[in-house]
Amino acid sequence: MFGQSFLMTAGGPGTATRTAIYQIADTGLTNFNSGAASAMSMIFSFFLMLVSVVVFFLFRDRDAAGGAQ
Repeated sequence: MFGQSFLMTAGGPGTATRTAIYQIADTGLTNFNSGAASAMSMIFSFFLMLVSVVVFFLFRDRDAAGGAQ
């Protein structure tokens, strides 16, 4: 999603269309703040892992109960 929003709007108007990845890249590469960008990346990774585990458990029960044969 980073490429599409950057090519269409470059984060504007203001910062209304910035994605999380765009914010991380801007912090690390433009502002030269690699420590903050690394911390944001780790938090984002943990969030994605948490969402993946929740989705895995939600759909695992659905398939076991009567999924396609």
